[in-house]
Amino acid sequence: MDFPLDGRRKSGLLSPVFKSGSNGGELAISYYWNLAPNYDATITPHYNSRHGTMLGAEFRYLEPDYSGKIFTEQLPHDSTTGGSRYARNATHRQTPAPGLTFGYDYNYVSDDNYFKDFGDRLAIASNVNLDREAWLNYGFGWDGGNATAGLRMQRYQTLQDPTTPTIPPYARLPQLTFAANQSLPDGFSANLQTELTRFSHPTLQNGDRFVAYPSVTWSFDRSWGFIRPKVGVHYTQYQLDNFGEVQGKNLSRTLPIFSTDSGLYFERDTSFLGQDHVQTLEPRLYYVNIPRQDQNQLPNFDSAENDFNFGQLFNENRFSGSDRINGANQLTAAVTTRFLNTENGPERLRLMVGQRYYFDKNDITLSGSQVTRQQSSSDLLTSIGGDLTQSMRLEGLYQYNQELSKTERYNMRFNYSPDA
Repeated sequence: MDFPLDGRRKSGLLSPVFKSGSNGGELAISYYWNLAPNYDATITPHYNSRHGTMLGAEFRYLEPDYSGKIFTEQLPHDSTTGGSRYARNATHRQTPAPGLTFGYDYNYVSDDNYFKDFGDRLAIASNVNLDREAWLNYGFGWDGGNATAGLRMQRYQTLQDPTTPTIPPYARLPQLTFAANQSLPDGFSANLQTELTRFSHPTLQNGDRFVAYPSVTWSFDRSWGFIRPKVGVHYTQYQLDNFGEVQGKNLSRTLPIFSTDSGLYFERDTSFLGQDHVQTLEPRLYYVNIPRQDQNQLPNFDSAENDFNFGQLFNENRFSGSDRINGANQLTAAVTTRFLNTENGPERLRLMVGQRYYFDKNDITLSGSQVTRQQSSSDLLTSIGGDLTQSMRLEGLYQYNQELSKTERYNMRFNYSPDA
């Protein structure tokens, strides 16, 4: 056995991996092939006592303006199913010219049970919709402004569980996007977000969607705080195809959106863990007003309800995508305190608490129907985090439902990284 002492790469066998479980015992021995400083390969024979012998291979490449990898696993004859089984993955990123980028991400497996037989719990949970997409983006700027234009083609391979079948997501074939912003005098800025998408599905109604969201923001930023009111209009236009006996039709939705984000910064010198620190106190208020509008006649191509977290507390819309926009007359109040090391600047400790208050209980469900919210406020969120030392980091979140007087969710993560 030999190995480099100075961190250089070297061809040779890697540590073997042994797994045992209901899918049989498995032994994998990988050989790492150091082909060149900017590309390499890893070849991995697997033996599974239940399914047979599999061969895996990964090739990686890295150049100044492009990079990517190609990966595959091949099992020519599965002893259990009698057929051929395989997985394929390829990614590529490239910048052929300043401001221009393109790439693709391709994932495919031979059958619905591939990750159940050859993966782990994480692979099973995260690989339900395998993404296959290619994109082209171009960004450019001018005096006081910039813009980005994009083209994307995307569809999925959806792995089905016979006991709980799922509906595959819509394919975007294609999606065109354009976003721009322009600085204006006296702290004002104009923003525009547009999108034109063709949604395709094998069993659901197809259609086109056009979205335009122009807005104007005024930013008053100082060392002691900020206030950023914003007003905009979100316009959505649909052209739906014929679907069986359902006739195609044109639909639209126009919603004005007003929001104001504001905060203050306070600082003081203090001592923490025996060292000099600066402690901050950062109260923040975020107000949103969007009139409620019934949307159950509109299709749902790509909207879902976002996870409830601190990022969502300061967001206009609790839905992702553009098909659903919540009604809102609400205020988020939060406060953050940080302990910053004065010697080298790391955030040693961060404590946050926040909650959203509803002045109007009218809202929209994911189906698009109008609903009356029962609670006058959201769950209470608290979090803790920071670099306790140079090698130890702590992150935690606690969500409490005051209406039911119960804990909804909590998590804690501790990372220890002794070296870079």
